[in-house]
Amino acid sequence: MKYFLVVMFLMQNSTWLPGDIVAPDGWSSIQYNSLEQCEQSRDRLNENMSKTDYADVIKGICQTLDPKIPATGV
Repeated sequence: MKYFLVVMFLMQNSTWLPGDIVAPDGWSSIQYNSLEQCEQSRDRLNENMSKTDYADVIKGICQTLDPKIPATGV
């Protein structure tokens, strides 16, 4: 199974959107072959972001759905 590290941005309307939509040049998701690899990268990202002014508006998550592929609503 593939896992994606997705950088999420908190928008002004209190909605979280993936970097693939908000800022694809530099904030696109990264694919990993294992959940462990993804979680290690997620933890580093979140730790680093917690030390910046963006701590409350940027977070990393791991998911199995590719955020570049639109949801079908199914």
